[in-house]
Amino acid sequence: MIPLIAATILSLGVSAAPVEVTLLSGESFEGVLQSLDESNIVIDVSGQEKTVKLKGVMTVRPKTDMPESVSMPEELAIRLTDGSSFSASNFLTTGQQATVETSSLGTLELKLPSVSTVRFGALDSKVGPAWQDLRTRDPDRDLLIIRKGDKLDFVQGVVSEVNDDKVKFLLGSREVPLPRERVFGIVYANRDVPKTAAVCDVILTSDAKFQVQSLVSNDGKLNGKLLGGSEFSISMESIKTLDFSLGKIRYLSDMEPRKTEHTPFWDLEYKVLRNRNFQGDPLKLGDQVYERGLWIHSQTRLTYRIGGDFTRFKAVMGIDEAVASNGLGNVEVIISGDGKELLKQVVTGTDDPVAVDLDVSDVINLEIFVGFNEKAGNFDLSDHLDLAEARVIK
Repeated sequence: MIPLIAATILSLGVSAAPVEVTLLSGESFEGVLQSLDESNIVIDVSGQEKTVKLKGVMTVRPKTDMPESVSMPEELAIRLTDGSSFSASNFLTTGQQATVETSSLGTLELKLPSVSTVRFGALDSKVGPAWQDLRTRDPDRDLLIIRKGDKLDFVQGVVSEVNDDKVKFLLGSREVPLPRERVFGIVYANRDVPKTAAVCDVILTSDAKFQVQSLVSNDGKLNGKLLGGSEFSISMESIKTLDFSLGKIRYLSDMEPRKTEHTPFWDLEYKVLRNRNFQGDPLKLGDQVYERGLWIHSQTRLTYRIGGDFTRFKAVMGIDEAVASNGLGNVEVIISGDGKELLKQVVTGTDDPVAVDLDVSDVINLEIFVGFNEKAGNFDLSDHLDLAEARVIK
């Protein structure tokens, strides 16, 4: 048996699926997917076959006329311990087994310890934050969650069974059967963390996400196996993205700096912001809006431990349009790896965005310093930097 990544073998020549392929280098191209095996992806680009090593692929997105997102009528929301999240029409348990009915992948048979949370009730703004808090806990006993008006309450114990009508709950030695319609959700304890690494995130047009340990094609469909063990089959038309970037790329906005230093200006201290500017809006450089990135005020030094595991650091840097549109913003940026200067550049609000691509091979600590442009004698509260799409790549 071919290990791990070989489980991602796809031979999609039968379905001749038009796709867009994006590489970790940032390059992207469109064509018809011919095949994808444990080593390479082959795309027909205008009649010419283009072969790319799979280790350099970030995403594969089918090019279809379907809408980007399809609303789902199902009210049940399931999260697995591997990070998969999806809607379901039913959820039943017997012993240590769970049966989940979905419109996207059909019937899934899962080991119960692979289930993290189940939400039966609908979310709204009144209970959304409370559910978010509860579902991210790691309890030593199951949490049975009940909605009371605009609040969520819970009791700790053991959920022994979920059937079509009731949720059976053990409080000490006493079993309490509750009508299922009264239960808002369950946060399970005793979860199993997958020991097998995922090779791909399968993201559907409904925005459901499944982490898979295997994926093969057959008659234009993708047949795969979840990390939780259940097998599934799905058409290419239901796929939004095949994300192969797992473990290959890390965005700084998803990482905690090893060290953050900031020198306040006029006794005003500014925190580093993730994925938004100081006004709370998405980062914007020129006419381009970016979903990910950092907003860094001047006189801030960030140190990230990347452990020598990555080869490139990429980003787009500039002064956010909210400030640059007024002609403001003037900073000096210094990026270093283990004390060695990799980039030193002045960035102003009148400059075009700058693409950053640095070799960080064997670098343990990546340091980013945003300072005043002292040569210009500029010391302004508007001095900051957008470091959009900042990421390290293997």
